Amino acid sequence: MGQCVQCLKIYIFPSKERLLDYSEPKNFSFEANKLSKAASNGDIETVQNLVVEVTTISINEKDEFGCTALYRAVENNHLPVAKLLLELNANPNEPTRTGKTCLHAAAENGNTEMCILLLNNGASMHATLPSSSFTPLHLAIQKNQFQVCELLLQQGALQLQSPLLSNSLSQNENTNSHSSHHHQHGFLHNLHLPRLSHARTLSNGSSASENSSTSASPMLHQNSGSLSAVSPMSPPMILASSLGLTDIVSLLLKYGANMFEKDPVTGMNCLMVAAENGHDETVFYILANTNLTPSEQERFVNEQCEASHHWSSLHFATSKGQVSVLQVLLQYGANINLKDSTGKTALHYASLRGYPECVRILIEFGADVTVKDDDDKVALDLATETLQYHHIQTQFKRSLKKRQEMLKAAAFNMHNRESSTSSFSIPIITVDANITSSPVKTASPNFKIYR
Repeated sequence: MGQCVQCLKIYIFPSKERLLDYSEPKNFSFEANKLSKAASNGDIETVQNLVVEVTTISINEKDEFGCTALYRAVENNHLPVAKLLLELNANPNEPTRTGKTCLHAAAENGNTEMCILLLNNGASMHATLPSSSFTPLHLAIQKNQFQVCELLLQQGALQLQSPLLSNSLSQNENTNSHSSHHHQHGFLHNLHLPRLSHARTLSNGSSASENSSTSASPMLHQNSGSLSAVSPMSPPMILASSLGLTDIVSLLLKYGANMFEKDPVTGMNCLMVAAENGHDETVFYILANTNLTPSEQERFVNEQCEASHHWSSLHFATSKGQVSVLQVLLQYGANINLKDSTGKTALHYASLRGYPECVRILIEFGADVTVKDDDDKVALDLATETLQYHHIQTQFKRSLKKRQEMLKAAAFNMHNRESSTSSFSIPIITVDANITSSPVKTASPNFKIYR
């Protein structure tokens, strides 16, 4: 009978906080459950009556699912109830049984007004989840909550932003920051956020508001699957780049995020994760809108990841067949014949994974088809290991023939050029001028290869 009741609870209350191990001992009271339920429903009158009339109840007592009444009010966006509970000395930094604080919930919901209320009452921006280094800023990035990200960054969310942040720091802030700030005048009392357009065009053509519900759970690095570059220790810049949130990447860089920072688990930088996940707009923005010298940009675009066989961004993009990303990387100086720790170039992986279009682009950009890996194999040899062998073989022949024609045309044009200042590059990349504006400084272009 007891097991049936437990199963019913799981199906009736399917939220993450409620999917718990019911074998754990629980310390809660009937009054705490009643207060939590009233806060969840936004019943401010019942909340006030319970706190005033029931002398045995504690304002920070948790319900049977490990959540305080304040957390329930924040989670369900009941601002008046949250204000009342904070006035009654509710602790905004008291974590749930799963480790989330009230600010985590408010940031995830994109509730800017609730975030301001919590910050005014001493909520910690640096509290991390027990299973990861994810702060409220991380959860706001996951849900593409631009305004909340801007608010948290304005208040210094990137300070002390380190994967080595321990839960002890969160626990210290849990007790100290609340007691020291709760009765002070709110430092965000007169803060007025600029009105931001939520019609930002993302890389898939949809708006930010339409994608606000998209989330990505942190996962360890794998060789297949989406968002493989995200780890539980990913810095905000890595997370935003892996999701292709170009506007948030721009915002992070504006507030001092380190674009060279690497994920402590995967060893990948922001350019690598954006390239692997096919976010050409984000890749273009990182390379085109940062003040790097030509030598710095060349080193950055060709940086290799030690934890992943010394792959470069070009290797990561090719291994997933990200055609549009290849063109951006090659335009900005990616070494097309750069080898990884096994001696393979990007062309090797395009052949091995069976991506004819990647093969075409790489060959027409000048990839050396005679380069051998450590197993003494050229790129075409690896195509025999795929079902796409005949397509790859045909593409090799076509692309090599096309490259020969382009070289002849280039030689002819250089011989007959009218102006000494004109030049010819292979292939010629142009940008379509008829593009819509982007929220970032420079719009991501529509690349075209003219053959």
